[in-house]
Amino acid sequence: MGLAGIPWWTSDIGGFVGGDGKDPAFRGLLVRWFEWGAFCPVFRLHGERLPYYEREVEYIDGVRTFSSGQDNEVWSFGEENYEIMKKFLFIRENLRDYVRNCMMEAHLHGTPVMRPLFYDFPEDKTCWGYEDEYVRTGYSCCTSYGSTDIHTFRISSCGNALEGCRIRQNV
Repeated sequence: MGLAGIPWWTSDIGGFVGGDGKDPAFRGLLVRWFEWGAFCPVFRLHGERLPYYEREVEYIDGVRTFSSGQDNEVWSFGEENYEIMKKFLFIRENLRDYVRNCMMEAHLHGTPVMRPLFYDFPEDKTCWGYEDEYVRTGYSCCTSYGSTDIHTFRISSCGNALEGCRIRQNV
């Protein structure tokens, strides 16, 4: 998205419509999405969760109104998941000044906030082959990989890899 000229984008962590907060599979997906979202330009848990309830009036002035009202806060998806998401909330908070600088760079120079490795290292041919890593002004982040039960999220900074920032099993 950043290379397309859209530096401030979000994926609406959890998806905008659907996802049952009581479903273990959705909870696992949500946590992985949340971890990744902490390193995206816009970090936002947002959406309408299942189950929906019946409304007397589904459309008001021709516009469909949502009928979920289900819990969608970080503490709504189980204690273990809350602790993981809370950790990433604090990571994001600790990156506040850094994110602000990235946003200013995007505003002033059009530099994507989130960009493929080849953008910063065009002479390094190996960087053209990475499809799951991106750069944010000095940081290389690898998206979580593996199944929803076991995966790793890696952050590298200036060549010093912080492998296994977290490995979670059986969430």
